[in-house]
Amino acid sequence: SPPIPADATQVTPQWLTIVLHEAGLDRRAVTAIAPLSFGPGIGHMSQTLRLGLTYDSDDPGPRTLVVKLPHPDPERRARAAQNLRFEIEAKLYPMLGDANPLRPPRCYFSAFDEATGLGVIVLEDLTGETLPPLADFTHAPGLVGSLAHRLGRFHATNWDGPSPALNWVPLYRSFGTKDQLVQRFDSLRREHPYAVPEAMATLVTAYSAVLDAVTEAVTAPPLTLLHNELWYDNALATAEGLRVLDWQTARWGRGGLDLGFALVSMLTPNERRAGERDMVAA
Repeated sequence: SPPIPADATQVTPQWLTIVLHEAGLDRRAVTAIAPLSFGPGIGHMSQTLRLGLTYDSDDPGPRTLVVKLPHPDPERRARAAQNLRFEIEAKLYPMLGDANPLRPPRCYFSAFDEATGLGVIVLEDLTGETLPPLADFTHAPGLVGSLAHRLGRFHATNWDGPSPALNWVPLYRSFGTKDQLVQRFDSLRREHPYAVPEAMATLVTAYSAVLDAVTEAVTAPPLTLLHNELWYDNALATAEGLRVLDWQTARWGRGGLDLGFALVSMLTPNERRAGERDMVAA
C-alpha cells in the first residue's frame, strides 16, 4: 500500500501513481500535478487539496483529484483527533462503496495510522459536475425530495445498529453541554454582533433547556448510521442529484436527525412547509 504522507509536500506524482495503481488504474503514470482552485484549502479540521494531474498515457485516469490530510496546525489537529474526526472519515470512506444511496465521491485510497495520527483520503473531484448555486444558498426542492428518498434507503441499509463492521463508529452525542452551548453563543455574539439576530438568543436558551432530552431521543433504538452534518454545504448539487460529502462526524443515532438537518438547511421556510410532510413520509 502507498505510505501515508506526513504533509502536503509528500503528495507527489510518484505517490499518486502508486495510489491509482492500487485503485486498479495500473496502466497510467502521473508525471506532474498542479494545485487547482477549490475555495478554502484548509478547513476547521483538515487540509483539502484539489490537484490537476498529467499522465504519460493517451488513456489517462482522473484529470483531477481531491486529497484530504489532517490539519497542518498542531492545535487543530489535536482537537480533531480528540473527536476522532479524521480517523472516522478515513476509515469510513472505503466502506461506503459506489452503491451508497447518498452517492459520496469515489474513494481511490484512504488510510489512517492510529499511532501517529497521520492519515490521507484521495477522492473523486466533483467540482466539474456541480450545478450553479441558487441565490439563497438552498437546493432545489426536487433535489432535496430525491435526497430524502435516498436517505431512507441509506438508513435502512444500516438499520438496527451498530453493526459489527461499524461498531467503532461512536454513538451520537450533542456538541457540548448546556453551559458550553450558551458560552459558545455568547462568544459568537461578542465577536460578530451584527451577524447574530437577537431572536437567536431565545432559540439558544430554549434549545439548551431540552438538550439532554434531544440527546436521549436521538440515541434511543432503533439506531442507524448518521452522516450527522447533512446540511447544505455537505451536499453538492449535480445533474445526478445531491451527492453527500464530509463524513467526519458520522455517528450511530436516530435517522430523523439527518433528515432534519437536510430540510432545515437546504430549503427555504416556505418550501419546507410545503413539502416536509411528504419528505418525512418518504
